[in-house]
Amino acid sequence: MNHGPTDGTVSVSPTSGIESETDFTMKADGWRDKDELNYPLTYAWKYVDANGEKRDIQSNLLANTLTKKLIGISPV
Repeated sequence: MNHGPTDGTVSVSPTSGIESETDFTMKADGWRDKDELNYPLTYAWKYVDANGEKRDIQSNLLANTLTKKLIGISPV
């Protein structure tokens, strides 16, 4: 059975900002594959918007750090 990565942390800086203006830097640090079979690790970045919807930012990224402006929700 393949186990997920362990022992890591995720941080976001700054912790708040203005949609489509603020650059948010997301970093995953210290993650290890317990089975040591799945290197290099790839990262999928997501966030939850104000309506509780999960939004994809980027997938299959080899880098553990990503800086992006996040888009808010569209008015209905």
